[in-house]
Amino acid sequence: MDGTTSATSDHKQASDKEVIAALQAQIKQFQDQQYELATQNASLRQRLATTSFYQAILAHSQEAIAVRDMNNRLVYYNALYLQIFQHTSTSIAQLDGQALAEYPAETLQLLQQTIIPQVLHTHTWVGKLTLQTRQHQVFTANQRFIAITDAIGQVTHIACLTETTRLSTASSTVQPTPYLIHCLNQLIPQFFYIFDLKSEKYIYLNERLTQFLGYGSVTIQQLGGQLFNQFVHDEDLAQFQQKRRGLETSQTGEIVITDYRMRNPILQNQWHWFRGREMVFMRDEAGNATQILGEIEDITAYKQLEQALSQHEKRFELAIRGMNEGLWEWDLVKNTLCYFPRWLEIVGYQSDELAIDVATWQALIHPDDLTTVIQTLQAYLQGHLPYYEASYRLHHKAGHYVWVLDRGVADRNTQGMAYHLVGAITDLTVQLHVEAELRKAKETAEAANSAKSIFLANISHELRTPLNAILGYVQFCAADKHLSQERRHDINIIQRNGEHLLTLINDVLDLAKIESGYLSLEPNRCYLGKLLKETLEIFHLQAHHKNIKLTFTTHSHLPDIIHIDEKRLRQILINLLSNALKFTQIGFITLQLEFDNEKLQIQVKDTGIGIAPEYLDKIFLPFYQIGNNEEIKRVEGTGLGLTITKTVVELLKGKLEIHSELGKGSTFQVELPIQKISQPLDLPAKSPVIIGFTNPSPLILVVDDNATNRLMLKRLLQEVGFNVEEAINGEDALIQANLLHPQVIFMDIVMPIMSGYEAVRRLRQQDEFKKTIIIAISANAFNDSKTNSLIIGCNDFIAKPFQHELLLNCLQKFLDLNWIYEPILEQSSISSLQQTYSDTPNRVALSPEQAKYLYDLTQQGDVYGVMEYAKQLADTQENLRAICEEIAELALELREEEIYKRLQPYLQ
Repeated sequence: MDGTTSATSDHKQASDKEVIAALQAQIKQFQDQQYELATQNASLRQRLATTSFYQAILAHSQEAIAVRDMNNRLVYYNALYLQIFQHTSTSIAQLDGQALAEYPAETLQLLQQTIIPQVLHTHTWVGKLTLQTRQHQVFTANQRFIAITDAIGQVTHIACLTETTRLSTASSTVQPTPYLIHCLNQLIPQFFYIFDLKSEKYIYLNERLTQFLGYGSVTIQQLGGQLFNQFVHDEDLAQFQQKRRGLETSQTGEIVITDYRMRNPILQNQWHWFRGREMVFMRDEAGNATQILGEIEDITAYKQLEQALSQHEKRFELAIRGMNEGLWEWDLVKNTLCYFPRWLEIVGYQSDELAIDVATWQALIHPDDLTTVIQTLQAYLQGHLPYYEASYRLHHKAGHYVWVLDRGVADRNTQGMAYHLVGAITDLTVQLHVEAELRKAKETAEAANSAKSIFLANISHELRTPLNAILGYVQFCAADKHLSQERRHDINIIQRNGEHLLTLINDVLDLAKIESGYLSLEPNRCYLGKLLKETLEIFHLQAHHKNIKLTFTTHSHLPDIIHIDEKRLRQILINLLSNALKFTQIGFITLQLEFDNEKLQIQVKDTGIGIAPEYLDKIFLPFYQIGNNEEIKRVEGTGLGLTITKTVVELLKGKLEIHSELGKGSTFQVELPIQKISQPLDLPAKSPVIIGFTNPSPLILVVDDNATNRLMLKRLLQEVGFNVEEAINGEDALIQANLLHPQVIFMDIVMPIMSGYEAVRRLRQQDEFKKTIIIAISANAFNDSKTNSLIIGCNDFIAKPFQHELLLNCLQKFLDLNWIYEPILEQSSISSLQQTYSDTPNRVALSPEQAKYLYDLTQQGDVYGVMEYAKQLADTQENLRAICEEIAELALELREEEIYKRLQPYLQ
């Protein structure tokens, strides 16, 4: 019992101690508060004693000072406050408690929600704010907020100090003085202006802007808000107007930026890029925008630089893709690798099949090469080698090894330590195989080279004698009127190839004439279509046997008859095509002819082995065949073709250029001055030629900014019998269409001043042109160009370059014309050559029915039936001759699987 009493007593004593300790703490806190209150009262008494002193300081302060109570009533302000905010004592009294009128709505919200709470908590706030004068002129300034407390520390007032030494907009006046305007004109290279929204007038434009526009003040006032619409590019006008409308509802201080093109009347309407910056300059008492301040900067040079950079990036991207190399990246910090698609393709893996760690890469390296690769890489990373380069074998997913050339460069920090490595591998498998073949060919070529001198001395006599007999008898056979069409075609091929062989022999004699200065020209009438047909047929069979695509193309209207030395022109074509065929093992050879401004442009492009830069100046030397290039030494030829070609071109007062890239191919370009003979072609054409129509002649408007294209199309249409007028751009098209009311409009899409899209859009808005036939013509043949043309309102779309037949068929579709044709005769034309040697497969395609019939005959084993049907198609459709001759040859050799493969694309 005594023990229990003792425990209870102890517990009570402990509880009393805790109560006493709590009371002592409260007494101490009260004493501290009393001391703080006494200190504040003493400070307040001191401040009250020196009120007049402080007022004198505040009155002469360089800051605009305003003191408000907690109800936002203005209880004190100095003279600078009145000046900055354009107030008077009377206007202050009239605020009727709205003492925060110098703050726009968005600033007032920030003040009430953020700034005042912070001042009440920390007793101070400093920052830049957007303010406004009594006349709603907007400016920005630094402001300091300071809390004023009473004797017990309670905030009773808030002082606001506005810095006046760095105001962003002068607030003492709205209109700039003449002297200020003069200074701004001298100092500021940009254009600037003030636009009044209510009157829709430009109340101020600086001198540079008026000089650029070329308008006087009267015209500027008359145009009003439409002033810039006269100069802004059509494609940018909608954006320009939208930004202007949006500016009226913008927040105070918000700057609206717009990039647009504007033409310069002084500089022949050249288009310049500008960047416009606009903001609300004045507001009325209701806060509505009344005036806009704008500044315009010429950014043409910047845009040009931006465009050049974009083109550079595109070229770089194309170059990376064109190199066909496998790129890789190595993060040396994380020790991880990144493989690009081509790298993975070389070793046969997918991106998710290889880990990105270095150990996986090392495991792919052939064991015999690993040590050398690692040592070379370490030597480079340690700075002992200028670059990393190593050849080694990588294990392919299929099980074999692939030889690669690996090269890379590193990014290094300021201490020279590498932290990032970038490189690429090149597949050497084909190259090594080719090098082995070239070494073998070199030995053979060197053995044959010793007999070159004797060969050149005897070739003329030994070959010309039998060839003379061959060509003589071929001519006798060709004169036989009882020959079938097929046999006559075969004899013509023999004759042309025999003449080609004679040309090669004559090259040796021509070289002697060149060296002695006796090579002469014999200009005469040359039927260009006939010459091209005969030349292409010489090489067609050779190209076919090498599985090389031989194509002919032109983007211009070639003349039928020209005045030139036909023999020398033929010699140029044969030598260039022969040279291309020799050095091309896979791919294509393209012959392209263009005629413009009395100049014939010839281009022969191949995908052959190419020529290294150091040999480009030597290939025109007699008998020179680039000694270090084994592939070139392996091919046949006298080595005189290019020498003679260069000399002949110079005799014809033309130019010869070559562009070549080793391993990718060569392009030879010849430009010859040509006299066109303007008279009807007396050689018949193979396909029916439209020469007119029986309907009343409709009026056609041709719209194109390129004079050559425009006149070419106009001439084509006029020769058939159409009435044709021209327009040079979209803007001119609108004028001519409203004057002439054409039935058909051919509209180019990309044109200056106004695009074809915009012109069509505006025409379709007028009732009288809603049913007018509008056909878009564009050099851009992507599907989106056709789709956009049809969406904007065009009836059809034709891609440049176009076949004349396609264009006339398009007119037939809409006008229901009754054509008049020229009689069909035997001779070929240039347009048929384009069709026969086109690089577009469907232009010479078998129909599905024809392909199916040949396929069935092949399955039945009817070789004779295949050959007969192929011959029938070749005789009746010239554009099918090449593929039919190929199928007949495959049938003769009983190569059924090859026939199936050749027919398969046409069966789908």
